[in-house]
Amino acid sequence: MVTDSAYSTAFHEHPVFLVVIVLLGIFATAGITYEMMRQRARTASHAHGKQQRDKIMQSLTAVANAIDANDEYTAGHSMRVAAYSVEIADRMGMDKSFLENIYYTGLLHDVGKIGISTEIIKKLGKLTAEEYESIKSHTNIGFEIVKNVTAIPGLIDGVTEHHERWDGKGYHQGLEGEEISLTGRIIAVADAYDAMSSERSYRTALSKKVIVQEFEDCAGLQFDPHIASVAGELIENGEFKRIILEEGASTLKKFS
Repeated sequence: MVTDSAYSTAFHEHPVFLVVIVLLGIFATAGITYEMMRQRARTASHAHGKQQRDKIMQSLTAVANAIDANDEYTAGHSMRVAAYSVEIADRMGMDKSFLENIYYTGLLHDVGKIGISTEIIKKLGKLTAEEYESIKSHTNIGFEIVKNVTAIPGLIDGVTEHHERWDGKGYHQGLEGEEISLTGRIIAVADAYDAMSSERSYRTALSKKVIVQEFEDCAGLQFDPHIASVAGELIENGEFKRIILEEGASTLKKFS
């Protein structure tokens, strides 16, 4: 008899699973674009607008959950990155439209990982050079998935640029400083924070003190120095921890 757990594992490792997830991602983003265009094209009531936004959020959250499903250690990663990105952008004084779009982009920033082998994503030990190149390709795969989604400003930038570095040593375009979009720079910091503050198969979560020091050390190298400073303040004040405790509810209120 095959248990539910065993079936789940076997299914996730089957090649058909990858094809299904890629297709779901493509169809979902197409549907989301259609809904967003309808919402923004009509002069609807506030109640109707909220209903449409909820539909978009549910669709994007489903895609985000599919992205994170391959690895138990990254469960909820995309939703947290989206929420952290909104908090950073809000502290920087960005308007509600930017906050909404960066939330959607945060949910989809790792969409290209649905095209990466589950074995590589779940590998416990050090990646080989070939495996690392495969992981890096998720930004290019992500571009292919979202390149025609124009209803979410900044989406393509966030998907393709969140591994670029301020000093130009990131991937894949080797962009430097403000050549990297603001969306890409913010998501890069939010993504790094979640990686450092979460449990991983190879280490425990880092302490607040260590994370803040890491942002200070990497400001002007890996990260936009101003955004790294903003993130450091939010961490020191416990704002990011509050997001986890409240499951992002207060974050969503910032643009609803």
